[in-house]
Amino acid sequence: MKNKVRWNYVFKYAGSVAAFIIGSGFATGQEILQFFSAYGTRGILGALLTMLLLAATCAIIMDLGYRNRKGDLGNIYYYCCGKGLGRFMEWFTPIFCFLMLAVMISGAGATLNQYMGLPPLAGRVMMTALTVIVVFGGLNRLIDIIGCLGPFTIIVTLIIGVLSIARSPVSLAEIDQIIATAEHVPYSTGNSRAFWPLASVLYAAYNMTCSLPFMSEMGATAQSRKEAILGGVLGSVTLMLSGLILALAMMVNFKNVSVLDIPVLYLAQRISPLLGSLFTIVLLGEIFSTATPLLWTATNAFAGPEGTFKNRAGVLMVAIAAFGASVFPFGALVGTIYPFTGYIGSSLILCVIVRFLHESRNPKNRQVLRMVRKGKPRIRKILFLSFFQMNRTVFYRSKR
Repeated sequence: MKNKVRWNYVFKYAGSVAAFIIGSGFATGQEILQFFSAYGTRGILGALLTMLLLAATCAIIMDLGYRNRKGDLGNIYYYCCGKGLGRFMEWFTPIFCFLMLAVMISGAGATLNQYMGLPPLAGRVMMTALTVIVVFGGLNRLIDIIGCLGPFTIIVTLIIGVLSIARSPVSLAEIDQIIATAEHVPYSTGNSRAFWPLASVLYAAYNMTCSLPFMSEMGATAQSRKEAILGGVLGSVTLMLSGLILALAMMVNFKNVSVLDIPVLYLAQRISPLLGSLFTIVLLGEIFSTATPLLWTATNAFAGPEGTFKNRAGVLMVAIAAFGASVFPFGALVGTIYPFTGYIGSSLILCVIVRFLHESRNPKNRQVLRMVRKGKPRIRKILFLSFFQMNRTVFYRSKR
């Protein structure tokens, strides 16, 4: 039974991984614009590099969570990074999750403001209230809800990206020239296209910084190591394939989208007002799907077990504080907080990968690696079908 793979759970884990990473920065296009599209055609290589880093790191973290379900590995931060750096990351991660939560809430306000003309305050209040209500329900309920949102967002994003590329008169050969002559180029780091490898690493690093507690806990709910690993890989690869399409769509529309807070909303409305309306709903759902795990992670670091009065009081305190911090402009928050945290998070990725390479010398771990390699043809088939199957499968809950 331990080796059995419940594919409905693999898809649910993959959907949760994608939904957690997507958030307001990815779904609005602001992250993709600053970390990939701004670097022109080199951003394509950047997206592929990020895909590799995310897939490897998510798989390792999910696997660590599965193996630590009985607490055999102890504190995950200490296990991966050692006591010194581990203690720093253990305290820094909730702080960064709090800052990212403020970005999510700000993104909700910016979305409703750009699409409906509502004051940003309205979207911020709505998102804060929804996250508090769902986090009160606990981790398992949280995984069920956000696991359904990730696949749907990826599908809608792919539709917008593909149609935007198809309708654009700009060819890939002209992209670098257009970006070079643009007045406003929002690079995520550095000041030229030469920094694309650094941008790619930072993008993966800051996402993993806040993901380790949530994904390791999610990995602990898997029935087998294979199930946990496949969920991490599938979620990361699917996410970055859609990110690559989205990056290309913004490259060919660069002059129009580079000055907007919500560039993907512009692309959707340009295709069809109906698609713009649909994307607004999807975007708010994805902001919500990232904001809730962030609130859960930031609170559980200090507020005690779920369901207790202390925990719920902590949830309210963190949510109110993040709401106050969300008053700053959305684009400025993305461009400031994310790259800074990426520098710190890169040390975490390095530690996780080094720990994995060290453990790969263990005969049991070599057996898992052989299992994954032998399953390549099946995994490719699953990746191909995932866009269509995940939406249907994640809603099915098998008895555990």
